[in-house]
Amino acid sequence: EQIKEAEKELKKAEKEERKTEKDGEKLADDLKKNASDKEKLEKDLAQNKEDKVKLQEEIKANKIELETKKEDVKEAQKALDAIKEKLKEIK
Repeated sequence: EQIKEAEKELKKAEKEERKTEKDGEKLADDLKKNASDKEKLEKDLAQNKEDKVKLQEEIKANKIELETKKEDVKEAQKALDAIKEKLKEIK
């Protein structure tokens, strides 16, 4: 009877050991995956920073271009107004 009980306890201990080992392997795999994810996220973050700088530069360039276009429109409006005045004088 004691032998059977001891065998039962041994099997239980072996089962718990396998579970602990399996859990340990899963934790090690999770740790590797987390490290890999962290590396990818850091690369993505660096790329996002570069993209942000590029977009900010494009925004500045667009603002300058917009101001230039506004000036062009003002000049075109002045020219159009001058032509209209001349046409009124001719009539």
